[in-house]
Amino acid sequence: MKKAILSAVALALVLMPLSSSAVTPTTPIWIAFVTGTLPDPNGQVPALNKVPGAGVTNLDIGIPVMIFNHGSSYVYATALEDLNFTGTCQATIKLTQVQAGKSVILDSGTDPTFNCKPGTSWAWVIFGKPIPNSPGLATLTSTVKYGTKTVSMNSTVLLQ
Repeated sequence: MKKAILSAVALALVLMPLSSSAVTPTTPIWIAFVTGTLPDPNGQVPALNKVPGAGVTNLDIGIPVMIFNHGSSYVYATALEDLNFTGTCQATIKLTQVQAGKSVILDSGTDPTFNCKPGTSWAWVIFGKPIPNSPGLATLTSTVKYGTKTVSMNSTVLLQ
């Protein structure tokens, strides 16, 4: 599986509520989003700071999609912001589905570890494999391990 890594110290991202009941205003790592996009056949996105004349650091990805077609591959993207943690971080993205009462991983990827420090923002993209023919709802999850703790964000997607 190919992986592309995009990072920026000043990437401005809106903080959104995470899917963890343990999140507080002082949670060290905040996930801004997790999504899937179609791969760019022209190879222009995903990219960092490719918008000509932009006055802010920007993450350039395809339009997020929530309906995934079996047989197609997707680019998974996640972004995070570090409020007050210094140490090693690692982001993982998983596409899972409950089948016959068990959670099955349909696609996943993990970035290399990186050094987090307060005030930094990161964006990661992972190029996935073709989606299996398994119609129904699935969960796209971004998990960031920081030190010995983790924070996650989920997004429901439809496989067809």
